[in-house]
Amino acid sequence: SQGVFWFKWKVPLIEHADSHWFDRILIAADWTPGIGRPGFPGPAPITAWPNNNLSVHVDRTHVGDWVGIRPKGRWRPDGRALAHSELLDKHGVFGFSVSSSTLVE
Repeated sequence: SQGVFWFKWKVPLIEHADSHWFDRILIAADWTPGIGRPGFPGPAPITAWPNNNLSVHVDRTHVGDWVGIRPKGRWRPDGRALAHSELLDKHGVFGFSVSSSTLVE
């Protein structure tokens, strides 16, 4: 899918424990501000883009090993943003993530 970044974990989130599907989704969703930042995929115009919070909403269980995010951030000229993304698996969109973010120079 165009504009989708796919993640697959090669090791468990916690050693010797079965990772829950929602753990993998949270980790992928946390990348939304960095991937959706101004200037991506080129060099970062800033030193950091922390997300100040993260909310994830799903309407069905994730299927498969891959988690896709399609970032759709809205960045303001003052460096604040509402970074949000669609969450995808092999069957399509199954949820959304949103976080407030800020650019740090």
